[in-house]
Amino acid sequence: MKVLDRYLLLDELARGGMATVHFGRLLGPVGFSRTVAIKRLHPHLAKDEEFVAMFADEARLIGRIQHPNVVSVLDVVSTAGELFLVMDYVQGETLVRLLKVASSRGVKVPPAIASAILVDTLRGLHAAHEATAENGDCLGIIHRDVTPHNIMVRRDGTSVVVDFGVAKAQGRFHTTEEGKIKGKLPYMAPEQVRAETLTRRVDIYAAGVVLWETLVGERLVRGKSEAEVLERVVFGTPVAPGSVVHGLPAALDEIVLRALSRAPTDRYETAEDMARDLEERIPPALPSRVRDWLMDLVGVELETRSQRVARLEAEHAVAVAGANSGLAGTPTKIDAARPIPEIVSVEAARVEASPVGPRAEPPAPVVPFSHSTATLTLPNNSSRSSGSRWPVLVIAGLGIAGGAAWWGLNRSQTARETASPVSEPARPAPSDTSVPANAVSTPPSAPAEVSSAPSGNASTSAPATSMSVRVSARPATAQPRPAPTCQPSKIVNGKTIYNRKCAQ
Repeated sequence: MKVLDRYLLLDELARGGMATVHFGRLLGPVGFSRTVAIKRLHPHLAKDEEFVAMFADEARLIGRIQHPNVVSVLDVVSTAGELFLVMDYVQGETLVRLLKVASSRGVKVPPAIASAILVDTLRGLHAAHEATAENGDCLGIIHRDVTPHNIMVRRDGTSVVVDFGVAKAQGRFHTTEEGKIKGKLPYMAPEQVRAETLTRRVDIYAAGVVLWETLVGERLVRGKSEAEVLERVVFGTPVAPGSVVHGLPAALDEIVLRALSRAPTDRYETAEDMARDLEERIPPALPSRVRDWLMDLVGVELETRSQRVARLEAEHAVAVAGANSGLAGTPTKIDAARPIPEIVSVEAARVEASPVGPRAEPPAPVVPFSHSTATLTLPNNSSRSSGSRWPVLVIAGLGIAGGAAWWGLNRSQTARETASPVSEPARPAPSDTSVPANAVSTPPSAPAEVSSAPSGNASTSAPATSMSVRVSARPATAQPRPAPTCQPSKIVNGKTIYNRKCAQ
C-alpha cells in the first residue's frame, strides 16, 4: 500500500506498455471515501520527458471531455518524481477480453449487442472530437488508438472509451516527433500509417475495424510481420463481415465498409453520423441485455473481482473510520481565534455589557449611547459543545442590547425633565480599569473579536471566555431640554434639526 496525498494506491488491476492501473481509494473528511482507479506511469518511463508530457496531456485532455461514454480523470498527483492519474473505477471488462472469451466458446456477438457497444463508443469519440478549450476553441482531439483494448463494457450494460494516452490535439503540450507513428498498426487508417495530416476520420476508420472484428470474431488485418501488416493496411481491400459470417444484416456490411473506406472523404464525416446510422439500421440492444451478455461471458470473473474490491474497501474502511473518529460524537470547542459573525441589526444601542449573573449595580453617570461592541462573557463549561453556545450567545446579546436601549431611553426622558436649558457635552465613560465588571461603559467602536483570555471587565469570581458580538444598532442621542426661549434649530450628529414648536 502506498499513500499518495489523499489516495491509497492498492492492488494492480492491469498492466500496459506505458503504465499500470491500480485499485485505489480516495479518502476525505467525515468518513468520506471512494473507489478509484489510479494509472501509474512505469518508473523507467517517469524519467523520460516525452512520456511524462504524454501522460500529463492525457489528463488535461480528458479533463475537457464531459461525457458518460468517456472515462473521467478525477485528479492528477505528482509525488516523489512520479505522476499518477486518478480516474473513475469502471466495473466491467474490456472488449478485447470479451471477444477472446466468446471466440474460445465458439460463439458470435449478436448484431444488436455489437451495435449497442459501438454506438456508445462512437458517442464517446464524438464528445472527444468536439471538446473545446477554456476559450471555446475546438481542441481537435483525435484518439488515434481506438481498439478493443480501450473500450470497456460496464456491468450496467453501457460502454466507455478509455486511454487517451496517444491522443492528438491542437493544444497538446507534447508533439509527436516527425516520422513517429502512434497507435496500433492493425487499427490504423492508411493516412495514419503514411504519417499524413490526420482528422477525426482516423478514429471512424478504427471504429469500423472494431465493429468488423466484433461481428466476425477475428482480426481484420493480420500479418507475419509489421511490414506485412503495414502493406495490407495501405493497399489491402477489406471484405464485408457478412461474407465471413453468414446471416448478418446487409446494412451492417454497408456501415462497416463505409467506415473502412481508404479515402477519408468517403467515410462518415463525424462519429455521431456513424452512430446514428448504426442506431437506425441496426437497433442496439438495451443495456439490460448487454449486461446479461456480459455476465454470461465473464460473470464469474467480475464477481470475483467485486469480492476482491469489497474486501479491500472493508479493510481500509476501518482505517478511514479511525482517522475520522474525532469528527463524530466529540464536543467541538470554540475556536478563540475565529471571528464571530455579525448579528442582524437591532433597534438598540451598542453597549459594553457583562454576562448575565448577579444583579448589576445602577450605572453611575448618564451618558449617551455610542457605537461600540457588546461583549458577552460566558462561563467556560467544558461539558457543553460549541454548537450549543451560539444560540445562548445570540439571544443574550439581543436581550442585553434591547434592555439597555429601553433603559437608556427612559433615562434620556428623565434627563430632559431635570437638565439645565443648555445641555452639557457627554462625559467620556470611565476606562475598563476603573469600572466594575457589571457596569456599562462606552469604549470606542472596535471590530468584533474573540479572546481566550479573561476579559478586562469580566467577573473575577470565575474564569470565563470573553466573546465579542457585533450588534448593529441605531444610535440614540440624549436630547437636551429646550431653552425657555424657543430655539428654532439645533445641530445633532452633524445634522440640523428644526423645532416644530417654534413654528407654532
